[in-house]
Amino acid sequence: VAEDPAVALRLAQEEVEALTRSYENLKTELPKLRQLHERARGLATVRFYTNLKGVRTILEDVLTTVATQKTKQYRAYSSTRIAPILREAYPNFTKDRIAQGIAVKVFGLGGTGQVRGLDERKQLTQNTPSPAYIIIYGEKVAMISLDDHQRPRGVLIEDDAITETYRLIFDTEWSAR
Repeated sequence: VAEDPAVALRLAQEEVEALTRSYENLKTELPKLRQLHERARGLATVRFYTNLKGVRTILEDVLTTVATQKTKQYRAYSSTRIAPILREAYPNFTKDRIAQGIAVKVFGLGGTGQVRGLDERKQLTQNTPSPAYIIIYGEKVAMISLDDHQRPRGVLIEDDAITETYRLIFDTEWSAR
């Protein structure tokens, strides 16, 4: 037997009231939360992502971040082991990157790779693929790899000093080749 519609209305009203209380509590705590946020500004931010959706989120962030930069370019250590995962997660990434005028410098780790447009490529290794794909962009470093069950995962570090160190290592090696 179906429940009286008035019961559904009462339950919905209870949900609205609970949400309103939560909203009011959040408004009350907002100054404390803002204070914590301001204190954390100088700290590194680390985010973890899983599966193809997480990898796509990282790749979307690369395009969004680099598109706002004065010099629209990022750097990458490309792994032949991980590159197919990136293409599966975001099949039109390269097309979208080129359409946005974003350039990339790539060190290949394993295989020979392909130049596809607005990219420069140099090989670090041809026979030894890397277990991770590393992207250096904006003030961020993203690392994408596979877990023990061969599922994609990613770590995104947002930190000026760490990013600058990765950029320095990359650029030094790039100039030396």
